[in-house]
Amino acid sequence: PNETRLDITVSASRVPRCSLMLQSGFQVRAQVGISVRDLLCNQLELPSGYLDSRIQSVFLDGRPVDDMDRAIVEDGSVLALSGALPGLVGATMRRGGYYGCLRDSITYRPASANLVANPKSAAGTITIKLFNLVLKDLGPHFLSRGVLLPANAVEGFLRSQPGDIWDANSRFRINGELLAVSSPAQHPWPRLAGTLLLRVTADADD
Repeated sequence: PNETRLDITVSASRVPRCSLMLQSGFQVRAQVGISVRDLLCNQLELPSGYLDSRIQSVFLDGRPVDDMDRAIVEDGSVLALSGALPGLVGATMRRGGYYGCLRDSITYRPASANLVANPKSAAGTITIKLFNLVLKDLGPHFLSRGVLLPANAVEGFLRSQPGDIWDANSRFRINGELLAVSSPAQHPWPRLAGTLLLRVTADADD
């Protein structure tokens, strides 16, 4: 991969605000051809208990998923994760919910037992979208692992933030090289283009 790598270190209290960069979705590289649960728990290191208790709605390529063990993620798939959604729509879209029959025509059809038992894993890239409390809970986790985002979107977000998000603990590295700035508004901030591999972590001494 030839994308630019941007590493940002901020005070721990600022990391949640940086999660707002993920509101429109982000990409990750992963082994695909495997189940949603395998992807999220074994590759992306999310606790299985969190999936079962906090993620109420799962959408794979726009289709509601009831069984995360039999929904297969492919290269280019879009995976959306949400906490509880309000009203009848929320009840209808809830994973394994009582009203799931109301969306039968759009529900994801589980893969065959043979495909689940014998996955054809391969390297790929997927898009992940996090909604409501799931973004708040998991945004920092994904940022610390690294996500792929358009450079113009990242730069626009960084420059739009009020100055108080950056402090003495803020550090910026591009492709491993420390920039002599404490804010994206300062000169010389390089012009970024294409796709960024972005990591945001909390300062270890904070």
